[in-house]
Amino acid sequence: MNHLKLESCPNCGVEIRLYSHTSLTDKYECFARCSECKTEYLMPEVHFTTHGVWIYPSSIKKAERLWNERAVSMCKLKRRSPTMKDELTKSVLLSVRPKWCEKIANGEKTLEVRKNKPKIPTPLTCYIYCTVGCKLLTKSHLNGNIYIASNRKYQEALEWKGNQTLNGKVIGEFVCDEITTDFRGECADILCKKGCLTLDELKQYSRHDPLYGWHISALQIYDKPKALSEFGISRAPQSWRYVMSKDDAGGDQNE
Repeated sequence: MNHLKLESCPNCGVEIRLYSHTSLTDKYECFARCSECKTEYLMPEVHFTTHGVWIYPSSIKKAERLWNERAVSMCKLKRRSPTMKDELTKSVLLSVRPKWCEKIANGEKTLEVRKNKPKIPTPLTCYIYCTVGCKLLTKSHLNGNIYIASNRKYQEALEWKGNQTLNGKVIGEFVCDEITTDFRGECADILCKKGCLTLDELKQYSRHDPLYGWHISALQIYDKPKALSEFGISRAPQSWRYVMSKDDAGGDQNE
């Protein structure tokens, strides 16, 4: 079957792929997913004609056509002036687990290891989003220190006194002034030392793929953490994504 050429991701302009999955009620849901920023676009308007688990080609073509129409429409809505577009390409939002956020905030971790990197030159601004999980990242109301809370109930009690729970929020930003590329382990020592990783942890994460060390400089931890909505998004990325700067995205929402 000849597939239509799919419009690229409205968010970052990279390749889009269509996926489908079925529930126990045999109702199919279609969604488009970006291969770069991992953004998913649900397409509830698509209803596949199926035979068992086989999807008719005509249904697939219809889904492709509907995606292209939607992508063009979204791009028109997201048009910005050249200045705003330039600012968009300079900013990245990273999803970081609480234990790594703690080490970054305390200055122990000065390099973030990832399996890919932005397609824009350094330096670039990176915003730190603390992921939600079983571990609570806490900012003390007494001295401003950031640490992993050992007791959830105790932390919830301390919130009444002014402690801040940082999970699910953007806690700060840094300037990535350099990215170290490690193809075959030649930079493993640097990635381990500055990324607070053991060699075994690095190898397990890499699985023989290239790794990229995002250098952390000019770190700034916010006095008050920011919501994702202040960056023009409603859901955090699995790894990272391009975003508007906090000043452009929220406007008066930052107040």
